[in-house]
Amino acid sequence: MLNAPDPEAIEQFADVPAVFDSVDEYFAAAAIESEAERSIESDRAEVLTSADRYETCRIQVANIDRRFFAILVNGEYYRLFRARKSEDKAIEMADRLRERGDRVMITQTPQGHALWIWEPQAFISLG
Repeated sequence: MLNAPDPEAIEQFADVPAVFDSVDEYFAAAAIESEAERSIESDRAEVLTSADRYETCRIQVANIDRRFFAILVNGEYYRLFRARKSEDKAIEMADRLRERGDRVMITQTPQGHALWIWEPQAFISLG
C-alpha cells in the first residue's frame, strides 16, 4: 500500500509546473531560476584574492566604439571601473554600486584593489 505524499514535500514544488509544454518553456523556467540564484550571489561584492580565479582581457560593449580592460570570471565579463588603495574603500564603493543595481567584483592589485562591473552584453575584443 502506498503512503500519502508528505504535504511539506509537495509544497516546495507548488509553483513549479509538473509538465512543460515545450523544451523552450522548460529552459525559460530554468533561466528564471538561475537568474534568481545569481541575484542571491550578487548581494555582496566578492574580493578575488588570487589571480587564478580570473583572466584579464579586453572587451567591447555593444554600441560603444571603445575597448575596455576586463576580467573574465566564471564565463562572465567585468569591466574595470575604478581602483582604490584600501579594501575598505573598495568595498564601500562596491556597496554603492550594488545599491544602484550593478554586479561588482573586487581584485587585489599591488597598489590596492580594483573594482570591476559586470557587462552582460560584452564580447571579447581581438584587435
